[in-house]
Amino acid sequence: MKAFAALVVLALISACVADDLKLALLLYRHGDRTPIHYLPEKWNQFSNAPRQKGQLTQIGQKQHYDLGQQYRQRYVVDNQILSPQFNNSEIMIRSTGADRTIMSAYSNLVGIYPPGQGNPDLPSEVQPLPIRSALKKPWRPQEDILLTPFRPGQCPTLDAARADLIKSPKAVAFVKTHQAWFDRMTTLMNLEEFLGEPLSLHNIDQVYDALMVMHYHNLDFTDGLTLADYTTAEEIHQFLSHLQVGEAGSYLSRQVGSNLAAEWLGEIDATLAGSPNASVIVYSAHDSTLEAVMRFYDVFPDDLAIEYAAHLELEMWTRPAGDSYVKLQYNDRDLVMKGCPHAECPVETYRAMVKPLLLDDWFASCGITPPEPEVVVKTINKGVPPAVLLATAAVLTVAMAVLVVVAFVCGLSFRIGHLDRKRQIKVEDGFDVLPEVAQDSLV
Repeated sequence: MKAFAALVVLALISACVADDLKLALLLYRHGDRTPIHYLPEKWNQFSNAPRQKGQLTQIGQKQHYDLGQQYRQRYVVDNQILSPQFNNSEIMIRSTGADRTIMSAYSNLVGIYPPGQGNPDLPSEVQPLPIRSALKKPWRPQEDILLTPFRPGQCPTLDAARADLIKSPKAVAFVKTHQAWFDRMTTLMNLEEFLGEPLSLHNIDQVYDALMVMHYHNLDFTDGLTLADYTTAEEIHQFLSHLQVGEAGSYLSRQVGSNLAAEWLGEIDATLAGSPNASVIVYSAHDSTLEAVMRFYDVFPDDLAIEYAAHLELEMWTRPAGDSYVKLQYNDRDLVMKGCPHAECPVETYRAMVKPLLLDDWFASCGITPPEPEVVVKTINKGVPPAVLLATAAVLTVAMAVLVVVAFVCGLSFRIGHLDRKRQIKVEDGFDVLPEVAQDSLV
């Protein structure tokens, strides 16, 4: 009994002096999906129906539901920075505009807030949740410089730098060792006609993507394609992925990782200042997003491939003494960021490491001007613009004038009709009513 009491006391003491989790920034890749690129018809094993490319599969949904349950254990049960029921003040969710990332976010959130925790008036007491996403219009993702700043066409200087890298001695030497495979695949599937050009380093994903999905779904490689072809395509894809995020600290690395790193530093500062936007902030994105962030922090080794539902967490903790530190994890493994002494990086050290790498102006570094902010139309509660008042007054004036004219015409028509009927009655009775002027002349 005494031993049990001692254990309870020790547990209480350790709870009192344990580090306190204050903020969790969660970035993950979407789950398993259908191909984004198809092979020529002879080798294609996937639906060509509208909007079937790049869609989250049931496997992908389950991957993120499982990850959501893991997050519920960590942030609801163990560290209690989220309530068991959804509280809009505690969590924010941001996704890119792709169906697969939005569906991954929903699947993940079902794990964090499972049925039975939500609205009792809805089936199974499910919990509707807000997910913010950048969309221009249905099915077309908007330029998203936070989560996909590397999308071709968004940043001319980035596109040019990547094009130069494809021609670099390192890339040329790599291609030379794989040229026979490029030639074989081009001939086998007549890719020069199908793609409009031979298979090469810059368009490798046109073939790798479908082979990768076939491999994950245990589909057969037939008609000259082999598992070795997938392995080679994966090696080339991985080389290109690492090439395109640049070396740590380079212009490329800063260009693709700076915006999200700046936002995360802002969230940390807001939490330290006592005005957090949320306790948990979630970002549902792509493998390229994780690659960009990890290269920015110099924790992206050349042999790492970002798998489906891979997840990265940057957490801020406060010790009982009052000092705070951040910790970066990839798939539940601690990472040591460049410039930090160990995995638990003091906030001031982290800030000193990050700030010099941030771009002062992302748009200026791309050689473009930022888009004009959308015009906000003022509501009646904020005051009506003068132009609207003038236009409304003019319309009302014209309308009143028309009503007056119509009323006058109607009244005149009624009067004339009344006189005609009166004259007709008298004529029928034997009396002819002469005009007043004529009657006066007879007097």
